[in-house]
Amino acid sequence: MPINCTAKLKELSDDRFRNIDYSIMGNAFTIHNDFGRLLDESIYQEALRRQCEESGLSAKKEVSIRVTHQSFSKTYYIDLLIEQGSIYELKATSSISPAHESQLLNYLLLSGLQHGKIINFRGQSVESRFVSTSLINKDRHEFKIRTRDWIANSEHCEKIPQIIEALLNDWGTHLDIHLYREALLHLIDRDHSLLTPLELFNGTNPLGQQNEYLLNETTGLHLSSLRTGFSAYKAHLLRFLKHTNLKTIQWINFGAKQITCSSIQS
Repeated sequence: MPINCTAKLKELSDDRFRNIDYSIMGNAFTIHNDFGRLLDESIYQEALRRQCEESGLSAKKEVSIRVTHQSFSKTYYIDLLIEQGSIYELKATSSISPAHESQLLNYLLLSGLQHGKIINFRGQSVESRFVSTSLINKDRHEFKIRTRDWIANSEHCEKIPQIIEALLNDWGTHLDIHLYREALLHLIDRDHSLLTPLELFNGTNPLGQQNEYLLNETTGLHLSSLRTGFSAYKAHLLRFLKHTNLKTIQWINFGAKQITCSSIQS
């Protein structure tokens, strides 16, 4: 199986999830009142797991989800799986960020579950945020790959659309862009030779170097997950391109149901 969870999972109704969450949040506030806001995430995780079990809820921590495709493998760990059907991610940070929400959404999609919540213990009071999805597995396997503006100017470039199609057939769409990037780079660059220092210039004056993925000496690789703002983003890629010695940026955008492979040239 391309996606495998070590725990048995089941869907929960909205009402069941709300009842569970009421109990979870009561436990979270109790822990915060007792222990304060200065502990590590792992301590809050174990304390909440024990409180859940004492409240009569099944709770498993560090539940693994393994994602594979050919020789690529990546394992994620869910902080707490409650009653086999709701995911809780625990934080001890300044505030809940969009990155935290994306992380939890990724876990929901990989597990096929619909309900989750982020709880942050670092603030003066407990901070929390719901993350839910109505996407089902069938929906995430309906996609199109657009290659009309793609110029296959290297052996890597010829393979990339086929690799992406195979990944999406296995995993579906809407997952974290970092997962697709890791898998794609692994499958075309197992020796990690593509990540290369790239010189940037202001006219003829060198400004310094930054690491970029290069398919060859004159071709860069860039991945994104935009839903809107394509023209503005393309303009920034062109600005970047003109301050390098590259001739082409191979841009892959993982949209909702459309994946676009474009060759941006100066």
